[in-house]
This record gives sequence, structure tokens and C-alpha cells, in this order.
Amino acid sequence: MAYFRHVVGGLTPVGTRWSTTLHSQSSATITTVHTAWSTFMTSFIGTTLAPMWNTHTTANLVTTYQLDAVTGKATTLASGTLAIPGTGTGGSVSSRDAFVITLRSAIAGKLGRGRMYWPSPDDSHYTTTGQFVTADMTTVKNGFASAYGTFKATTIPVVWHKLTKLGDAIVEVDININPGTQSRRTNKAAPVRVGSSV
Repeated sequence: MAYFRHVVGGLTPVGTRWSTTLHSQSSATITTVHTAWSTFMTSFIGTTLAPMWNTHTTANLVTTYQLDAVTGKATTLASGTLAIPGTGTGGSVSSRDAFVITLRSAIAGKLGRGRMYWPSPDDSHYTTTGQFVTADMTTVKNGFASAYGTFKATTIPVVWHKLTKLGDAIVEVDININPGTQSRRTNKAAPVRVGSSV
């Protein structure tokens, strides 16, 4: 059984790249596992996320790395492209904003928890208090769980531990209706300033 690191990414409304990661474990080949990952992302993003994303948010790349059992470093790579633009009708929000899917194993506490940071939906999916609309996050959670079930038949998603190079099977997912912050998405963007002499 090998461990794999899966990455999906694309562009935010300001043109910077976003990405999020999931680990899994399987006896299948990297080709088979990567095909399952690509199918998972195509289904989840295309069916559930794209209708909520502003048209300037896209998903365009999927990658799978097979990890060395001793070092945890990538030894083999498989990658492919996606062409999934957002189709939502609302306005864009800050590229620092994200919704967070929490991945939980049977282990209690921080060791049993992982997170996936996803680009925020457009502003029509926010309440007046700045939270996400609960019904929309329920739709996201259900869409993720549905596509996840098919993916799990090929490779078991895990919470990965860098120290031990081992993973614990994920048994539950949930989404916080409070937006998360993924500052690294824009911290490399060139500053654009407006000023004057005083």
C-alpha cells in the first residue's frame, strides 16, 4: 500500500494561483489513483463548486504524487488539466477568502484533523453578517461527500502525518459557515497602492 498526495488548483479572481491538497493510501497504481482523483475533482468542482464560483475563479490542474515510504517525498508524478470556470452570477470576493472543509479521522484532537482550503463562492452565497449561507454549505458538503464516495472505492483518503509518514483514514467531513483565510493566495501579488503627498 502506497501513500499519495493529491493537488488540485486553478486561478483566483485576481489571477493568482490557488491549490488545495488531500492524501490517500492505495494498492492501486499511480495511474489508476490519479484517474480517480481527476474524476473526483471534475465531479465535485464541475457539479457543485463551479455554479457557486464567480466567473473569474477557475480550476485547471490536477496532480498526484506517489510518496516514498521512508522519506515521505514524491517519487512519481501524474498530472492532468481541467477546464472548469466558475459560472456563478454574483460578484467576486477577496482571493484571501476561502471555505474550509475539515477532514476528521477517528483520532481525537489536532492529530486527527486535516483541512482543505477552497476558493470562496461569489458574494451571493454570503449572508448579511458575513457568513456563508448554511444551505449552500450543506450543498457543498453533500456534493463533496457524494464524489468522495466514488473516489474512496479506489484509494482511501487519509489525514497525513509528516512526522511518522503515515496516515489515518478519514471518517467525517464538515464545513465551517464562517469564511476561512488563505493569505498565501495573494501574498505574492504585486502591491497596487494609491497615495498622495501630505
